Amino acid sequence: MDTSTARPLCKGKTKNGQPCQGYAVSGSEYCFSHDPASAAQRAESRRKGGMARHGRIIGKIEPDEPQQARQRVTLDSPAAALKLIERACNDVLRLENSVNRNRVLIAGAVAFTKLYEVSELAARLEAMEKRLDELQKTG
Repeated sequence: MDTSTARPLCKGKTKNGQPCQGYAVSGSEYCFSHDPASAAQRAESRRKGGMARHGRIIGKIEPDEPQQARQRVTLDSPAAALKLIERACNDVLRLENSVNRNRVLIAGAVAFTKLYEVSELAARLEAMEKRLDELQKTG
């Protein structure tokens, strides 16, 4: 009498003809991947998985996003460029993690840093020019 509680291995074969190393599901001699009775469920799972991965659209506005995210961006100021970078990064964050996704996020961070530096320098220059004008008028 066998007293082991180990589940039996699947009787299916892999694509290269080797025995499957998966465990048989309860009431079957096959694992989920090889069980003929699970074929419809496997197909539905593949369909849902494909939709989840590929069904996202970059730039698509979700119903729960604020109204300002639905408006177009016009690049007429550093603040507008910052808004574009922010929106692009938010769109990319919705995608599956990948090397390319991370490259885009890093590029967005670099662009933000450069934009911030330039904006700071422009503000300082404007303050200096204003002060110079004041000094020239009084002196």
